[in-house]
Amino acid sequence: MRPAGLPLNEPMPPPTAGTACHGPADKETSEKMKTEFITCIQCGQEFEFSAQEQQQFDRRGFDAPKRCPACRRKKSKLNDAATLDRNRRKKHLRNKYENEHFFHAPSFHD
Repeated sequence: MRPAGLPLNEPMPPPTAGTACHGPADKETSEKMKTEFITCIQCGQEFEFSAQEQQQFDRRGFDAPKRCPACRRKKSKLNDAATLDRNRRKKHLRNKYENEHFFHAPSFHD
């Protein structure tokens, strides 16, 4: 983004260290980060959260994980299955009500 007050015909200034680019600040932060061991809230196992993973999570704006990789995969599969089941139910109801005629023409018998 162009800084306020910078004329359009002047080139953009180079990014400073510590911005969201691939500068020396990324290298410094990765050297400062140490591998952490976190206890999974679901299974209780301790898992490694490496400096590289921390950097990736940090870059994306995510918090540190609370579940180990295996429990994260299980949770993801459960969410996928729940979504699939919910979509099946919606399709069933849609098909059920599309086949019924709610607005029947009144029949007048003498």
